[in-house]
Amino acid sequence: MTLDQAQQAPSLAARLSAIDTRIADAARLAGRDPAEITRIVVTKFHPASLVRELYELGVREVGENRQQELT
Repeated sequence: MTLDQAQQAPSLAARLSAIDTRIADAARLAGRDPAEITRIVVTKFHPASLVRELYELGVREVGENRQQELT
């Protein structure tokens, strides 16, 4: 990714917000209350710094398939 692409890329907060909007829209279309949906962020092979950033954004449900990455 070039510097220009990185500067144009949506922030993590913006991307998370867009996903939450899609989840809420899908829930409503299915006749469900969006508040009843649990969003689980999977950080497969991502660094712990990303999990810390997600935590700062309010993410509490995180999945990781590698124990060494989770700990």
